[in-house]
Amino acid sequence: MRRFPLELYGIRRMLRRMDERSADYLEIGEQERAMTFGWLGERRVDQFVARSGIHPERIITNLTLHQPTVGAVQLDTIIVTNSRVLLLEVKNIHGTLELESAPARLKRTAADGVIQYFGCPYTQLTNATAVLSRRLDSHRISLPVEGALILAAKNSEPKFPKGHQAYFPSELPGLIHRANNESKLVNNEDAIAIAAYLRRLHSPFNPFPLASSRELTGLYHGSLCSLCDGHLRIGSTRKTDCRKCGASQWMPYTENLIDYFLIWGDTLTSRQCEAYLGVKGTKAKSLLRSGPFIRHLSSHRTYYTLDYSAVRLNSNGKLML
Repeated sequence: MRRFPLELYGIRRMLRRMDERSADYLEIGEQERAMTFGWLGERRVDQFVARSGIHPERIITNLTLHQPTVGAVQLDTIIVTNSRVLLLEVKNIHGTLELESAPARLKRTAADGVIQYFGCPYTQLTNATAVLSRRLDSHRISLPVEGALILAAKNSEPKFPKGHQAYFPSELPGLIHRANNESKLVNNEDAIAIAAYLRRLHSPFNPFPLASSRELTGLYHGSLCSLCDGHLRIGSTRKTDCRKCGASQWMPYTENLIDYFLIWGDTLTSRQCEAYLGVKGTKAKSLLRSGPFIRHLSSHRTYYTLDYSAVRLNSNGKLML
């Protein structure tokens, strides 16, 4: 099952700490909306892939491969069938879609007439297909790679030139069924083994900390309300209330610590934790040793990092502790 993107969670938390009147807030808000649309499109595609009945272990989502010449390449969805590897490039873009050349790009005309341009999905798909094919060839896996552009938005209207095939999610069960039954090159067990090999190639891209990579300053460092977008009052007790909605709640120390690693820094000492959370030393050490954090010992200091893989989010992007 595709996990909610940790980067999207971090961007949403960072937006709640920004000045809504700033230009940075508007820019990062656009990034958040684009990532949310992408995530929703991928989730819709996942539902139709599951309807095909193909074994879940043959499906790989959000695989990141690193290539020396092109850097990180993220592959949305890979399905290992008996005749070929299907590589799905998912676009959740509504409106009338047209391709332009020189430069190659995708033109979207919305219902209100507003025009917006995106990178050419076929260029992205061609590059991704080549990267995946080389990886399979290097391991002497003879399955060909077939790229497919999936238009996830329900109200997208593609007007592409002849030879530029695109599919709607509802067409995926039939596409997968045909690929799994035509000219079989591997059996079911081998297909699962190939998928397992590809998973081992995953090299996750780490965009954190978000604020320093974007050179953002002036963010709110206090606690965020669990019910609204408000900020919590700073008090001497563990219980506090929200300045905006007034709801009483426990101080979310662990959430704040996770925010620190996602937004501001990749390492934290217990002394820095004391200053950041406004707690005593014993409390800081207890929090760092009980959450999804990794303790590092050196001759000079003890510090902590975030175990990104241990941060659990539900399908709505809510942190699960």
